[in-house]
Amino acid sequence: MAQKTGNYTDTHDEVGKMLIRFLLGELPEAEREKLEERFFTDEELFQQLLVLEDDLAEAYASDGLSPHERKQFVKHLLVSEQQRENARFNQGFLKVITDLSSSIPPPAADASRQPSPRRQPQQARHTWLELLLGPKLAYGLILVFALGGGSWLFLQNSRLGAELQQWETERGKWNQQQEALQQQLAQERDRGAQLAEQLVTEQNQRAKLESQLRTPVMVSFALASEYSRSAATRQSSGGNQVVLSSGTQWVRLQLDLDDADDYASYRAVLFQETNEIWSQTMLPSRRTAAGRAVTLNLPADIFSTNDYALKLSGVTSAGSVEEVGNYQFRVVKR
Repeated sequence: MAQKTGNYTDTHDEVGKMLIRFLLGELPEAEREKLEERFFTDEELFQQLLVLEDDLAEAYASDGLSPHERKQFVKHLLVSEQQRENARFNQGFLKVITDLSSSIPPPAADASRQPSPRRQPQQARHTWLELLLGPKLAYGLILVFALGGGSWLFLQNSRLGAELQQWETERGKWNQQQEALQQQLAQERDRGAQLAEQLVTEQNQRAKLESQLRTPVMVSFALASEYSRSAATRQSSGGNQVVLSSGTQWVRLQLDLDDADDYASYRAVLFQETNEIWSQTMLPSRRTAAGRAVTLNLPADIFSTNDYALKLSGVTSAGSVEEVGNYQFRVVKR
């Protein structure tokens, strides 16, 4: 059989041409996807596709395709070994039928009635299979052998491809959702850790503040001079003990005076053993319930656990300085 040189596609209308280009893999990807979606909703269009697939298979078997169409048919429709075997079988089957039809002589005719030259070509066009089964039945038998279930496979492959693509899309969305949830979870964990750290810091600050509130900022003590003129206020050095708690910032010392001690001002000097560590002048006296006294405010950080001596002197209106008292005490820091 001679191979056809014209395009099989050009013998169809626009819809047929589009479907043939789809079968031969010549449609752009976007148009191909849209057409595949139509197959699931337009049953008539899909049935037309199946018919054209059958026609292409028959045209391929009978060398009715152009070289380009034949190449595309092999590339896109004969994709499996089974389909290629079916096509080779169909070609061989048609060749055998053609050979048989040419070898069988036409029916004998009456010698007295010779056929006219015009009728001989028409009788020669009848093949053996057409004479045996009739044209329509012969054509149906050829299609059955040619297709061999190819239409069903194409349908299943198309549907599976669409379902696979949809599944891939859904899986991509699910993966994106999982990644977003993981990122959100990580952010919530970081925020929880920051809140926990902030809570611990605030608890420590609150505990420190409560401790400071429980600890007096300033403590007050009344000290009696070692050689006070008043026997009622005379105490030994062992009785004057100042206890300072952690957090105490100031120490207020009340130095009791004898009622006869009335100077214009006073001067106080603090000693640790023989070292002078603090002093203050121009100190006034004031009257308390126990008598006259001089009040001192000293920073607590100058003290440590040790024995101290506070020397108090009075300054007269003439400017002379007289020793008033010597206050011995012990500081205990906790």
